[in-house]
Amino acid sequence: MEGLMKRSAVALLVLAGTSGSAFALDINVTGNVVASACDSEVVGGSGNTINLGDIQATTLLSQNSQSPEKEFQINLKDCPVTTTGFVATFSGTAATANNTMFANGGTAGNVEIRMVDESGNSVVTNKTISGSISSGGASIKLKTNAYSTQGTASPGTIQGTVQVSFTYS
Repeated sequence: MEGLMKRSAVALLVLAGTSGSAFALDINVTGNVVASACDSEVVGGSGNTINLGDIQATTLLSQNSQSPEKEFQINLKDCPVTTTGFVATFSGTAATANNTMFANGGTAGNVEIRMVDESGNSVVTNKTISGSISSGGASIKLKTNAYSTQGTASPGTIQGTVQVSFTYS
């Protein structure tokens, strides 16, 4: 009987030592391999500035009048060979008088900033332009000018900023 008691006590100690809880842990590893960026430049201005020059107030006197267009382009260059496409997304403050234009932050009254792509489609906030990259580059041809939806533009400065962000594939 004494032997049975010792064996039972040893069995209880062994079971007590193995009665701890056990659980499994999963480790998830994630990431993305993305296309490398291209260098970019604005051609047709001074650096990234497109100067519309002096515009006579009489040019913007009537409703929906506009100044002559200024052509420029955004060049993507030195693209890695693995980068084959792009999407350019435009953003900025929309004009109050006409949400297909960008707001003029300068002092000229009743003046908006108009921007169009090479097909004449308005470039506005959240507009995207996509294209292919070949031979290490691509170009986006654009035009911009001063526009007066209401007419009766008053003299002053024209100033606005349009941001362009790129994603690559």
